[in-house]
Amino acid sequence: MLANLMSHVRFVAKDRPLLRSALHLIDSVRHPETRRPERFFQALAELQRALDPTAAVGMSPQLLIADGHAWIRSADSWFVITRSTWALLTKDFERTEMEEMARRVPPDGRFLDIGANFGLHAVGLAKRHPKLTVDAFEPVPESLSLLRLNASKNACDRLVIHPFAVADFDGETMITSEFGTGNHLLPTARTMVSPRATRVPALTLDSFWEREGRPRVNLVKVDVEGAEWAVLRGGQTFFAQHPLLLIELVPVWLSRFDHRVEECLDLLSASGYTRGRPIGAGRDGPWSQLSSLLIGGGGNFLFTADVPESAP
Repeated sequence: MLANLMSHVRFVAKDRPLLRSALHLIDSVRHPETRRPERFFQALAELQRALDPTAAVGMSPQLLIADGHAWIRSADSWFVITRSTWALLTKDFERTEMEEMARRVPPDGRFLDIGANFGLHAVGLAKRHPKLTVDAFEPVPESLSLLRLNASKNACDRLVIHPFAVADFDGETMITSEFGTGNHLLPTARTMVSPRATRVPALTLDSFWEREGRPRVNLVKVDVEGAEWAVLRGGQTFFAQHPLLLIELVPVWLSRFDHRVEECLDLLSASGYTRGRPIGAGRDGPWSQLSSLLIGGGGNFLFTADVPESAP
């Protein structure tokens, strides 16, 4: 199928010099004797111009080759392109969530991004609100390197990167390092069966909050591929302050750790949260009481202890 697709692309490229040139450069990069990063970046730039021939001179570029990396613009921010980040940067993943967070967080407030990955949300909000204090938590070494690159490229002076996992204990834990954006903590009983795992420091949200002097936090995002219960359990005192919470709840991923969505909702209720609603991926819904919130197959949800806008 891939061969047929490439044949079709080459046929179309015959009458399009720029696209033909880009394909030629890509072919040269694929050849073992000429495989060099700078040729790959050059090919990307040619392909960008070929696919967007109407771009006017002087417009903000969407692709940038600099500092030995290829960068792509997402909203106001630049992100380094890799195999694992490409899909998230070129599709409208979590655009609704990002816009809602940007609208709801005070421009001079504080935002905690737990499971920051390469910084799509942490860097994006830091760039949009320069006075916003951002704490980004990311333990996976590969993702951590990308996060640091992106924060530096966008001059995010008020973004602080914390290289540890947020869990329900202080100490160390194991995390996969083979699934790109899907890396996740490993339950203790399964750490020996993972072909690639990394030992990382772990800290509870309550411990972090105490260490920081119990600051006012306005917004928290939690996306830890199934370990959300542990984040909530280790942050019961912190969450009693009721920051607006965006959290991913997927039943099949929570089951990795023998937990259920209902247990997460119980922890939120114990901390004083009263309402939630689904958001993003075409599933935006109204605010509901926790007891009547429909989870289905899961996704991203907002939770609040306040009476939200348009609440029943």
